[in-house]
Amino acid sequence: KPSAAPRAFAQIVAITDFSELSKAGLQRAYWLAERTGAEAIRVVRVFTVFTQAKEQPTEFFGKEGSHRPMLEAEEKHIAEFAAAAGTSPVPVEAVCVEGTTGFAASDYVEGVNADLLVVPSHPPGTPQLLPDGMDWVFSVIPTNLFIVR
Repeated sequence: KPSAAPRAFAQIVAITDFSELSKAGLQRAYWLAERTGAEAIRVVRVFTVFTQAKEQPTEFFGKEGSHRPMLEAEEKHIAEFAAAAGTSPVPVEAVCVEGTTGFAASDYVEGVNADLLVVPSHPPGTPQLLPDGMDWVFSVIPTNLFIVR
């Protein structure tokens, strides 16, 4: 839904994969938030069932609901990552988005009416622009997009 009239970034979503480029993107989001009068920043980690099964198969394939501690640990990790990136001028929320694909992040971005999506790239010199699982960004760009390279 492009608009000819400029508007401030009230809601900013920053995707993280805990890389240095994610950290740089979050720091830029803090900077933009301060200058545009943003209301909030959400630091989002896409946590697919495939990621869960790969990272902690014993807990994932255990009893029902056993993956909840993994999500809580991941949200704590996101909050620590956000704090390590510096001081935010606006409230920061650590969010772990569950889904079967990266499209869950797109749905989340639309659901919170984000004005800006900050996404890390692969490091310069690599053939792929975006990290694995982030190719949905080019299929369905849910908002203004800022790719940190």
